[in-house]
Amino acid sequence: MFEDIGHSSEARKKMKEFLVGTLKVAPEKVKKVSASKASAADVKSSGGLNPLAVILLLIAIAIGVYFTQSK
Repeated sequence: MFEDIGHSSEARKKMKEFLVGTLKVAPEKVKKVSASKASAADVKSSGGLNPLAVILLLIAIAIGVYFTQSK
C-alpha cells in the first residue's frame, strides 16, 4: 500500500528508518483491494469531468459575458 500512494524520497528514507517488518496479507484481501481499485478507476474514467476543464470553461464564460456587457 505504501508504493501505491507515490511517496517522496524523504518518506522512503523515513520508512527504512522505522520499518519493523512486512505485513502478510491474505490472498482474499489482495483480490478485494484489486477489485475495488479497478472499480474506482472505472468510475473515475467513465465520464467524470476534469475540474481544470470546468474552471477554464467558467473563466471563458465570465470573460465572454464581461466583454459583451461592457459595450
